Amino acid sequence: PAASPATTNNHPRTAAKLAPPAPTANPARRAASRIPIEALTPYRHPAWELRVRVQSKGELRTIHSAKAGELLVFEMELADETGEIKATAWREAAERISSLVQEGGTYIISRGQLKMASKKYSSVNNDYELTLNNETYVEQAAELQIAAKALSIKPMRIDAIAAVETDKLVDALGVAVAIAPVARITSQKTGRELVKRVVTLADDSAASIELTLWGKAAEAFPEEGHPVVAVRGARVTDWNDKSLGALQSTRIQVNPVGMEAADALNSWWEGGGSAAGLQSLSVSQGGRGGGGGKDDGLLSLEEAREAAEAAAANGKHTFATVVASIKRLNPNKMGAEDKPCWYSACTKCGKK
Repeated sequence: PAASPATTNNHPRTAAKLAPPAPTANPARRAASRIPIEALTPYRHPAWELRVRVQSKGELRTIHSAKAGELLVFEMELADETGEIKATAWREAAERISSLVQEGGTYIISRGQLKMASKKYSSVNNDYELTLNNETYVEQAAELQIAAKALSIKPMRIDAIAAVETDKLVDALGVAVAIAPVARITSQKTGRELVKRVVTLADDSAASIELTLWGKAAEAFPEEGHPVVAVRGARVTDWNDKSLGALQSTRIQVNPVGMEAADALNSWWEGGGSAAGLQSLSVSQGGRGGGGGKDDGLLSLEEAREAAEAAAANGKHTFATVVASIKRLNPNKMGAEDKPCWYSACTKCGKK
């Protein structure tokens, strides 16, 4: 027999209306509203949707936490027509999202936690950053037309870097006047190989400074020519008097497109800057840049710290051999004055 029509409030309903709605491919986007990056604030409802380009994609890496043990982490930088923002994913979300996105690709991203950016670890021009989680939805959108942007930087004149305090992050723009070959330093204790390259940058302030690159950034840097290099978020160090060190968060673009300052610097170099006498802020490393010689495996303290940070970025440890003199002994109590490297002794027995 034919089934009787179902009724609700005495109003007949057809079988088609009783059928459940088709599942939504993206449940997280049901109530999402499309907004630009510049409109993201922690006070906005989390149901937002970004349409962005992946400006840079980091590596999926493992870090060690004293409380949580080993953790997977993945970082990328996103941009649209209005701005840019750093996004970080952890654990399972890091593994999932890192496999979904490609550098230069365009995507629709919804759901994530917005927080104040830590300027110690990020040089992205945004007061906020995104934390992506298991609820974050990522969908490729190849039809989106979001042009690649030149690196957003506020470069300091190289001669002005001489007055910047150690460990401060700075942006720089310079012509690569010297490019050292890749140096491969083998740890004497672990046997691991560390890769570095030193690039000397100069600008129209008639000053130059050394920039140390590590890992893949060192290997990928072009070895020929004199390209203009844009650097964002390099750390000022006191190695070789004054130099720059690339961190995990440092962004580098070689021959940036669409950057007027880079075009002007290239014109300066080709128009006679290459013949100008340059004052170097960094003492030349001489033959050490190639990693050869009897001191192979020895690092300066600054190089040891940079190598340790490069290893930590990949969730690993490293060891280094250094030759150094004692500058001071650490005080035992907070606020105490630095202790000298000696103590008063009895002239007869030699004891304190």
